[in-house]
Amino acid sequence: MFNLTEVTKNLKTTVEITYIADIMVVHSKTKEKIIIPEGYEIIDVDLNEGAGGDYIYFCIKRDTTKENGIDDIKFLCGNTSNLSCPVGYEKVNVDLNKGAGGKYIYLCKHRGSKNPLIDIKVIRSNTKDAAIPEGYYKIPQDLNEGAKGKYIYLCYLRML
Repeated sequence: MFNLTEVTKNLKTTVEITYIADIMVVHSKTKEKIIIPEGYEIIDVDLNEGAGGDYIYFCIKRDTTKENGIDDIKFLCGNTSNLSCPVGYEKVNVDLNKGAGGKYIYLCKHRGSKNPLIDIKVIRSNTKDAAIPEGYYKIPQDLNEGAKGKYIYLCYLRML
């Protein structure tokens, strides 16, 4: 894991760290109709890239306080939409393969202040062996599973 504290302790300037306060999913039949909620920024990678279906994107909200920030993300994957997150996790009720076929895939997020996430990236590749940004952890769930599009993964950076 990436230890931001070690990197920044020798800097002479103050670095304001932002934490992932929330993550949500936006979708539409056309990219032009995607609405980014106020206070959120879009991660500009279509989760259905190469698979057809709706245009689907993650949006994140950042904050300088780590209380109740997102500290873990998991994905549910199955043949039905009736999937439940682990205890303590909140399900984002949008199928990440909406309109593209394939498995039903949902994001589950957990809030806490112990080791909140400080960044999220979505990577795409033509193979399962997608390059991971340095210091990031790749969740090993292909977000296009069964939909025959590109291999798409969520990666995150955690504050230690």
